Amino acid sequence: ENKRYENEERSGVSKRTITYKGVEMPALDAFLLYMTMNREQALGGLAEAGFAFNNGKETIRVNGFAKGEELSLAELRERAKVEQDELYKQFTEEDREYISIAEKIFNEDCREAKMETDILRQASSSKSSILRTDSLCRSLPFS
Repeated sequence: ENKRYENEERSGVSKRTITYKGVEMPALDAFLLYMTMNREQALGGLAEAGFAFNNGKETIRVNGFAKGEELSLAELRERAKVEQDELYKQFTEEDREYISIAEKIFNEDCREAKMETDILRQASSSKSSILRTDSLCRSLPFS
């Protein structure tokens, strides 16, 4: 099913952008951001430091969604859910199905690589964690 998505939608999805915090970002990066917000280990970094992405021309930095705020894990989860909802509204039904497949692959097939990355991530930023996890598990459909 995801091969059909890649074949029929790949050129469209690779050119499409999603707006996050007033910044246009590639849809595939938005998918990864959405999925990363499901990981408690990444919430602190995303909330405080934000992340960076390359739009094909330049590297763009997006500030954290709760920079300077001292929030509990429960509060971070709540805030992350609001951020995810804003992204999710912009995804097509096909995007949502694709993300669901990717999450299944990531959570089931890449579990060991994810655990290794979580250990490596202790002193790293959230974005580098995403990149390392992606490089450790090439079966993700975004690679």
